[in-house]
Amino acid sequence: MECKQCNRMQLCFGNILIGLDKPGFKNFCDYISIVQQQKEGCIDRHTKSIVLSTQYTGISFILTATELNGLCCMLDYVDTEIKTTALIKMFAAAY
Repeated sequence: MECKQCNRMQLCFGNILIGLDKPGFKNFCDYISIVQQQKEGCIDRHTKSIVLSTQYTGISFILTATELNGLCCMLDYVDTEIKTTALIKMFAAAY
């Protein structure tokens, strides 16, 4: 969800709230996509074994392959919504 006041993306996944600006959102999506490609075919999809590092020392997220897939789906959905909204605004400005 995009905050109209600060133009930052607020993503809630499980018990994690992530706030990102638009370039940060794009970078996060790219990072998660890379992790998902690297972890494709994990033997146990229900064991928390995928570590997502953050820019903060000592803070990481640990997910199952199933959770990682859910995060990727959510990010794809949000990215589609952002692009759709941009197109609607562009067409609205043309009229």
